[in-house]
Amino acid sequence: MKKMFYILLILILITSKLSYAHSVQYTINRQNAVVITIFYADGTPFSYEKFEVYSPDNKKIPFQVGRTDKYGRLVFLPDKIGNWTVKAFSEDGHGIVKKIFVNNLSKINKTSNQFGYLLKIFIGVFAIFLVYGLFYFTIRRKKLEKLNGLIFLFLFFYTSVYAHHGVAALGAAGLEGPGAPLETSSSATLPQGKFLAYLKLDYAKFKKYTYKRDDETDNYNFWIYGTGYGIKPYLSLYLFIPYYTKIVENNSFNTSGFADISLMAVLGFKYDEGFMLIPESESLDDLMDWHFTVYGGTTLPTGNPNIRDKNGNIDPGMSLGFGKPSITLGFTTTKQLTDKTTFIFDTNYLKFFEYKYSDGTKYMFGDEFRINSALTYRVLTSEKNKFRLDLDFELNYLNLGRDKENGTGLKGTGGRILYTLYGLRAYYKTVSVGLGVKIPSWTDLNEESLQQGAEGKEKYRTIFTFSALF
Repeated sequence: MKKMFYILLILILITSKLSYAHSVQYTINRQNAVVITIFYADGTPFSYEKFEVYSPDNKKIPFQVGRTDKYGRLVFLPDKIGNWTVKAFSEDGHGIVKKIFVNNLSKINKTSNQFGYLLKIFIGVFAIFLVYGLFYFTIRRKKLEKLNGLIFLFLFFYTSVYAHHGVAALGAAGLEGPGAPLETSSSATLPQGKFLAYLKLDYAKFKKYTYKRDDETDNYNFWIYGTGYGIKPYLSLYLFIPYYTKIVENNSFNTSGFADISLMAVLGFKYDEGFMLIPESESLDDLMDWHFTVYGGTTLPTGNPNIRDKNGNIDPGMSLGFGKPSITLGFTTTKQLTDKTTFIFDTNYLKFFEYKYSDGTKYMFGDEFRINSALTYRVLTSEKNKFRLDLDFELNYLNLGRDKENGTGLKGTGGRILYTLYGLRAYYKTVSVGLGVKIPSWTDLNEESLQQGAEGKEKYRTIFTFSALF
C-alpha cells in the first residue's frame, strides 16, 4: 500500500511538472522598440499585411515575422547593434524593404522614408548643375549666357539613338515607381521574359526662308517600330525598324521607305550600399535607389543610300541609309527623388563611317554627341482604374560634327543645339502613350544660313510614342 502511494506521488509530480512546462506565462516590462508605420501614397494605412525582420548577422532566417496592425504599424525589439532589414509586402506586390541602423539598444532614433527629402533635392539640383557645367565646357561663355534663363527655369520646376535621323528612347515604367521621358533614355530595364512593343513618330516641321515654292525642306516624318525583350532582369535587347518620309516644299525630290535597322543591348545596375545588377524584383522602396544603365548598339545598312533625284544626283541627306554600320555607346542614370518626381540623365555618342556612293563620292556624316536630362512629375494615379499621368520636361543637347565629302569638311553642316521638350505620358495597365513638343531653344550652327532643313532649323518637332509590355 505504501509502495502504491509513492508511485502515485511520483506520477503526480511528473505530470504537474509537464503541465507547468507547457503552460503559457508572461511578463510585462517597458522597453525601447522600433516602430515603423507604413502607408500608401494616398495616406491609406498598410493594414494587416505580412512583414519580416532580419537581424544584422542573419539575412536568411527572419528574426521576427508577423502582420502590421490596423494603422499599418509593425514593432520589433532589436538585440544587436547594426543594420536591420524590414520587409513588408501585400498580396498584390506593393511593399517596402527598409534598412534601419541601430546604434544604441537603449535608444532608437525616430526615422521615416521622408528623412532624406532635403538630401534628394540637393542631389537633384547637383545633377542639374552637373549638366550645366558640361554645357559650360562645350559652349562658349558668351553663348551660354543666353541659356541662363532656361537653366533657372529648369531649377524652378524642380527646386536615344540617332536624333539626326529619329530617336528611340530606351526604358519603360509602370503605374508606380520612376517616370519615363519621351526623348531621354531612362535606366529602366525590361522584366525577364517580357516583350515590349514600341512605336514612335517624330514629325519635324522646318523653317523656310523664301516665299516661293522651291526645294526647301518642308518636313520629315520619322517612324520607328521596335520591340524589346528582357533576357535577364538586368539585360534587355531591342530591335528598331525606322521608316522615313522626307518632303521638300515643291515635291521635286521626296523620299520615303524603311531605313537602317538598329540593334541595342542595355545592361542595368543600381546602387544600394554598393553597386549590383538589377535584381529580379524590387519593392517601391528599392525603386528609390540610384539606377544606371550602359548601352551599346549598331545599325545594319538595310536602307537604300543611293536614291537619286530626277536629274540622277545623290543627296546623302535625303537617303534612307548610311551605307555602313554606325555605332552607339551610352550611359543613363535615374533617381526617383520623391514618390512623384523623377530625374533622368542620359549621354551617348554616335559614330559614323565613310561610305562610297554609287556615283563614286565618299561621304561620312559627322559624329553626334548628346547630353539629355529630364524631369518627370506624376500628376495623377488611379489604382482602381490602373491609370497614371506624368508631365515631362526635358533639355536635349546635341553636338553635331561636320559632314565630310571625299575627306573634306563640308560647309553648312554641324553645330550645337539645345532643345527643350514639353510633354506628358499616360499609362493604362501595361500600355503607355506619350506626346510632346520639342523646340530648338538655342543654336550655334556652322554657316547657319546654309543649313535650312537641318537640325536646329525646325519650327518644332512633335513627338508621339506608344508602347505595350506583354
